[in-house]
Amino acid sequence: GPSQGQVNLDACNVYQIRQQIGHFLYVLDRQRQEITVLNSNRMTVLDRIPVADPTALAMGPNLDSLAVTNQGANSVTFIDVDPTSSTFHQKIKSVLVGSAPRGIAWQPGNEDILVCNEAGDTLSIISAFSLTERKRVSAQLNRPFDVVAMPRQAGAGNGYPRNVYFAYILNRNGNVALFESGPNGVHVWGYDDVI
Repeated sequence: GPSQGQVNLDACNVYQIRQQIGHFLYVLDRQRQEITVLNSNRMTVLDRIPVADPTALAMGPNLDSLAVTNQGANSVTFIDVDPTSSTFHQKIKSVLVGSAPRGIAWQPGNEDILVCNEAGDTLSIISAFSLTERKRVSAQLNRPFDVVAMPRQAGAGNGYPRNVYFAYILNRNGNVALFESGPNGVHVWGYDDVI
């Protein structure tokens, strides 16, 4: 039969039918102790960022910072991934956390970074504002190794009018622990702990 009509490339918006150029893909290379930066179009190596013992990573919600757990070094390394920054692809800070950090999640509201300290049975909570550990919790944790954080539950229409966020922590014993954010205090609306 007759051939189908061809796409008129002049009618297509720029980048509509192909990926934009200039995207970066960050890959953990634990054996080489580095984060390998790839061009996501060609899969060619653009940069190598040395880190102590990369195990897991989380991208900040503003897409300008990368947090990397270093299991053997008991730390989290923060890397600038903003291409317009003067410190692009450089380590900006290293934060000591509990023993053998593994899983990590950056809370979508850009408030906290949650780190599972597997060997220490704890969860480190790093402030996204100061990049310092603001709290370490241990209730109901048994070798935690992965975590996911949710946005704050704002508004009465969703069933949680207390304006807290939750994080779900996977323990090695198969249980899931629930972290409820704070702040806690005199006018409590959250526990800021594993509940």
